[in-house]
Amino acid sequence: MPQGEGSGGHIGNVDNLAGAESARSLNVVFQHEGNWFDAYEVLGIPAGTSLEQARATFNELLKSVNPERQDIIKEAIKAIAASFQ
Repeated sequence: MPQGEGSGGHIGNVDNLAGAESARSLNVVFQHEGNWFDAYEVLGIPAGTSLEQARATFNELLKSVNPERQDIIKEAIKAIAASFQ
């Protein structure tokens, strides 16, 4: 995947990054601290999981994850939510 500069703020799905304008991709990627991540992988859920289930998993992870790792989890759920819009 492409590497970018800066941190946060870049959210999209793989199709958008490749320039395609077709159906919604199951892969949702976002940039965090200069690196690209798959949002579903960060949350540990299968690609294409419903937004409702992704939010439930996000809330559970926030309770158990080290506070230093919470930023990437928050970026992941934002990316997934944006893909449903």
